[in-house]
Amino acid sequence: MTSALILQASLAEALASLWAGEFAGDLRAMVAWNRIVLDEKGRMDLADEQARSWSRIEDIHCEATNRRAKSDEPGITYVITSLGYERGRNAAPDPQPLEAGLCQKMDFGGLPDRAQSIEKAISHSMRHRLHIEIQAALHEGPATATQLARIVRHPLTSLIYHIDELVGDGLVDIAYTQSVGSIEQNVYRAIRLPYFSDEDWEKMTAQERQVTSALVVHSVAAEALAALWAGKFHSDLRAMLAWNRIALDQTGRADLADEQARSWQRIEEIENEARARLAESDEAGRVYVVSSLGYKRSRNAAPPPLHSEGISTRV
Repeated sequence: MTSALILQASLAEALASLWAGEFAGDLRAMVAWNRIVLDEKGRMDLADEQARSWSRIEDIHCEATNRRAKSDEPGITYVITSLGYERGRNAAPDPQPLEAGLCQKMDFGGLPDRAQSIEKAISHSMRHRLHIEIQAALHEGPATATQLARIVRHPLTSLIYHIDELVGDGLVDIAYTQSVGSIEQNVYRAIRLPYFSDEDWEKMTAQERQVTSALVVHSVAAEALAALWAGKFHSDLRAMLAWNRIALDQTGRADLADEQARSWQRIEEIENEARARLAESDEAGRVYVVSSLGYKRSRNAAPPPLHSEGISTRV
């Protein structure tokens, strides 16, 4: 129950700001997610890092509040979200074409008329559980419709309709077509994006930042909801599930961006350390999903008191 409410609130805030264009307009917005394979030590290191970073962000909030009290500045409200949990499906991720480098080959020139906009496409894709299950399955690697039907345990005939909707909305791509006997089969892949530095983000146009943000928010939502249905939040005593609204001055906003970037770099180090240990021990490890969002709130209404609202690091 707690997990579902926190996810609902954090996703509602993200979609509202996406619609308002707050991601595209902020050159230091944080939009990042990844699936990482960890051993037990890596899992503990991840939990410790996310808790430490969240504590630092609360300090940044307090520091900004004290400065604003002295200057009478109203500040700007930002939303922060941090998620860390075992993936709903433990299949190890495969490398994908869009996971490395700036996705320069992506077509940002618009979506089909039916979708009208990336914002509507994202909202539409969240309406049906199968849309989310398909997206989460494709995060493991490209697959045919037949393979997806086996993965999500749903009849192929009706699953094709939902795949076509995701393709039409520009959220799933046809990687290539293969021949199986006399039959031509499409191989689908999820459109995925890597972490972007401030320099990468600044090089993009506003439209590219908007589409990038939408795709990341969509992936964050798909993975989180799939894990929620699989019971991965209530079964993990160190799951990280947190969001808050905080009012910051300019110094606080810069401090927030720096801290989120630092923490993401540390999470990447934790993954590399765990992979090295797993290679030596021949253990399989478990797949965890990490997400970090930091962006201007769509409505700049005053945030709640300094105590954290809707936050749970022990689910």
